[in-house]
Amino acid sequence: MPVEKNPAPDPHSEPSKAVFDFEGRSLEGIAGEPIAKSLFRAGIRILSYSVKYHRPRGIHCGRGRCGMCHMEVDGIPGIPTCNTPLENGMKIRRQDFRPFFAPVLTAAARRFPLPAGFYYRRFTKPVFLKNLFMDSLRKMAGVGRVTLDEEERLAGIIPDCLGTFDRIKPHYDVIVVGAGLSGMSAALSAASSVSGKRGDASGPQRNEAEQDNMRILLMDEYPNPGGHSIGHQDDSGLLNKRDDLAREVAEHPLIHVASGTLAQGFYPPSTILIAPTGGSIASAQGMKQVTARAFIFATGAYDIIPLFENNELPGIFGSRAARLFLERDGYSLGKTAAVYGTGAELERTVSLLLSKSIDITAVVEAGANPRETPARGSVPESVQRISNAHLVSANGKRWIDSATLITEAGRGERITLRCNMLCTAFRGQPAYELPHQAKFNFSLSDDVLDEERIMIPDEVERRDATGTACILAGEAAGETNWRRKIEQGKEAGEKAANAASAIKETGEKA
Repeated sequence: MPVEKNPAPDPHSEPSKAVFDFEGRSLEGIAGEPIAKSLFRAGIRILSYSVKYHRPRGIHCGRGRCGMCHMEVDGIPGIPTCNTPLENGMKIRRQDFRPFFAPVLTAAARRFPLPAGFYYRRFTKPVFLKNLFMDSLRKMAGVGRVTLDEEERLAGIIPDCLGTFDRIKPHYDVIVVGAGLSGMSAALSAASSVSGKRGDASGPQRNEAEQDNMRILLMDEYPNPGGHSIGHQDDSGLLNKRDDLAREVAEHPLIHVASGTLAQGFYPPSTILIAPTGGSIASAQGMKQVTARAFIFATGAYDIIPLFENNELPGIFGSRAARLFLERDGYSLGKTAAVYGTGAELERTVSLLLSKSIDITAVVEAGANPRETPARGSVPESVQRISNAHLVSANGKRWIDSATLITEAGRGERITLRCNMLCTAFRGQPAYELPHQAKFNFSLSDDVLDEERIMIPDEVERRDATGTACILAGEAAGETNWRRKIEQGKEAGEKAANAASAIKETGEKA
């Protein structure tokens, strides 16, 4: 069968325990769950420290992109523990100075002005002093040490999806990156267009050679399709459509689903570099080049945490990260939350938190005229609601314990909200890495609120001299309405299939 994806775990099976070592302590977790979750359950909230001032950092983005959860696992530095599965016997430690030196030296460093780039201009002579200075800085940075020992280098953490990853073919007609609503819609549309051009391709008489001639790859970094629409949703129409798309994608004979697969880079005109999600990719089989005649980037959007004091303090999450931690991983992030944001994203986040029995200390709307008019029905009357406010700081030492805001857009009363979880809920920044590599241009949006200003693409489709098409869909194209995401994905799939067919016909004629 052309669909290759990880089998769903049996909900009735007993989870297997895993014993692992954390900095000399023997701890117990559940095999297969994220390393960071096992540490979180054991009461370990601080996973790393900031490079310059040794500020505590913990789980944050849920995707392994922010670097705050990167730790050393079995001697390999830089492992994103929020999406790397735990295995029995692992040895895990923070990439940090040894206990006594780090607090003492970083406390001393905070008393001196250290402008950016100071290490290039201080202690440069004599050579022995320069070497001592640089070696000390590297250790204080806490970013791990790469060993050149071949055996240890190849002992990386390879996730369970490697079997699926190995079955990915070197060439497809259309590659769709991202299996959210728009990505699934795009893959189905492209497959339907391909079927129409080649006759009925879904019947049992279709041979293997024909299957291999025309194939759509749908890849996603997460283990299951749905993107950030997973889990609790107030909108039953969204729930039904999401589940229908996932079922149709899984059953379609032309769509090859590669879950747990990350796009590392796009190389024009027609090559994408991929790797398994999470863990080490240092081994020779850890990365793969795949080519296609057309690409659809349905890569979604990232959370943007607004600028305020201590905005990287553990316990602060964007709305998308909160959904991943609560719905995908099953964390118990906190008992009392404050939510700061605007519009529909704010309402969805409040609804999600309430569905997890998390008390809402206050819902704070940024600005007097938010970009979207919020639907107030999802926020109970008993929940305090503050409008036209500006968040100025998060407070706490190792984990957030309160948030401070000023009403009237920063000109009114100063209010401190007690909470052990802070969610910021704004529309996301469209994922720009792959589109930028495909030569898409981005411009700053003209939103009034600073918190809502994002970089948005100037166009949603590009074709090079060879005819290879690159198309954006969904939140990657700046779209936030779920119905429009699906429709936009459908249009992108049709365009991609047409572009792939045109290139193929041109090649056959030549």
